[in-house]
Amino acid sequence: MMFSAPGIDSISIEIIKELHDMNPDILHYTYNKCLELGIFPETWKKGKLIIFNKPGKDPSLPNAYRPICLLSVLEKILDKLLVFRITHLLHKNNKLHKQQIGFRNGRSCETANFRLWQAINIALQKRVPVTLLSLDVQVALDTVWRTSILFQLTQANCPQNIFNLVRNYFTNRSIHYFQDEKVWNFDNQRGVPQGSCSWPLFWNLVMDTALDLPLPQGSHIQAYADDIIFVIRGKDKEEIERKGNAFLEKLLAWGAEHKLSFNIQKTFQMSITFGGRLNLRNPPIISINNHTIQVVNNIKYLGVTWDCCLTFTKNFKALRDKTDSLTYKLSTVANEFYSKRSGLFRKIYYGAIEPYLLFGVGAWGNRLELKKIRDSLNSLQRRSLIKITKVYRTISTEALQVIAGIVPLDIKAKGVFGKFLLTTINNVIKFGSKIFKWEDYETRVEPHNIHSADNISITYNKHKPSGEENEIYTDGSKIKDQVAAAIVVFYYNAEIFNRTIRLSDFATVYQAEVTGIQMALEFISTIGPWNKINLYTDSLSVLEALNTFKTSKQEILAIKNDILEMSKKIHYTPLDSSSHWNSGE
Repeated sequence: MMFSAPGIDSISIEIIKELHDMNPDILHYTYNKCLELGIFPETWKKGKLIIFNKPGKDPSLPNAYRPICLLSVLEKILDKLLVFRITHLLHKNNKLHKQQIGFRNGRSCETANFRLWQAINIALQKRVPVTLLSLDVQVALDTVWRTSILFQLTQANCPQNIFNLVRNYFTNRSIHYFQDEKVWNFDNQRGVPQGSCSWPLFWNLVMDTALDLPLPQGSHIQAYADDIIFVIRGKDKEEIERKGNAFLEKLLAWGAEHKLSFNIQKTFQMSITFGGRLNLRNPPIISINNHTIQVVNNIKYLGVTWDCCLTFTKNFKALRDKTDSLTYKLSTVANEFYSKRSGLFRKIYYGAIEPYLLFGVGAWGNRLELKKIRDSLNSLQRRSLIKITKVYRTISTEALQVIAGIVPLDIKAKGVFGKFLLTTINNVIKFGSKIFKWEDYETRVEPHNIHSADNISITYNKHKPSGEENEIYTDGSKIKDQVAAAIVVFYYNAEIFNRTIRLSDFATVYQAEVTGIQMALEFISTIGPWNKINLYTDSLSVLEALNTFKTSKQEILAIKNDILEMSKKIHYTPLDSSSHWNSGE
């Protein structure tokens, strides 16, 4: 919402921030009253319609325009408060479906593609035929039934004031289109409001009921918002047909119940021919609404093109074409405006091109043992390396990688995929003789575990040490690739305690600073009640993390809770402003 355009009231986010800084009670009172009474102000329900021409489309056709709806910033803030509370409720009651990946914290397109690979790989391991169905809900967000959303909230035991607010949020909505001095007004009584913060949540509430439908044995379903993938395994083609047609009947009935329909033109079937268990010339016949689903040899799912042979050849070819074009355009701009900065394109490669090339590693990461895929990856970076090194085009890719000093893309992909497995999927991974366990690394807290009203901020000041009563200094540092944390305790300027501990050489200075504060809090907990204890640190990054209301870091959350219980003051001291700090190093 930081860069949100203002809605029909022309009130920008900058104005709201200024108002909050001047008098935060105004907004606090307004939003708390809305939550208490379950009323969404009528003026916030008006959307401003903006229409853009689609490139290369005939402007005389209605589908040549892309509409967007601008909502009031004040409306979006209340909308987001609503989302926080409902998501916390659903998370607490375990109502968020595990097969819904879209708009879920800690999940992404990579997660969805990886889960699809896992479902296919089960069939490959069992040596049985497998088919994919890609289903598209027709204009899902514009047609989702609001009554269904409200019903799902009642099923989740939504508090009455929140339920009333959502119900009121859906009523009397309108869209306004301005052109010159004319205004067209339209009622908006269907679907979820475009541009709102809550539409992903409300859509997922309805979509999750489809994911709860009983699946045929050996089948898998997952959704990313309104993109549905259905994986069917069977002992032969006929069993796949029976399972597929039976489940689609249930899915159509679900759609009719929720007033949703499927776009037949965007629904595809792809049989996995890898291993020769199915043939595209004689595929399973699966129908939807008495229409046979179109059979294709590749499906694009969340930015990755899957092919029936699982070689991802078309995906890498499309990547190469786009990368070559992107490299040319970026180099043109760089040469025109930054021609004297020879290392600029290397930064562009690391910051933009390489991450773009590695998108989709969740899908094809398990296929990196294939030479064809490794060669495809290395060929993708060729044009960029030529641009960086400025050598002749006839040079080999291997020599280019050495001259440029850039890691071959297939090796980089192994590292990125390994990190994804370790930190996102929570797998134990092995590189050479080294074993990495996800439990050994920093974990993140699910932010919706905590009610938004329970998020706290630990403030700090920049008061200098006074030499009175207890003063504790903490530090974390990395010297000669060795990481350590330390504390020193003074009582009326006399040192009474100190402690230093070593951390893993892989730890960061930030982690060492956090550990130092944790050590200080442990010490405070052992000395009993005191009139005054001041804690000093020179880590602004840790202090700002404590000052932020929301955090996903387990260590910061634990420190917040400890400080809140102790009700002590925490101070920021620059490293060179305190002789006590320097003497404690």
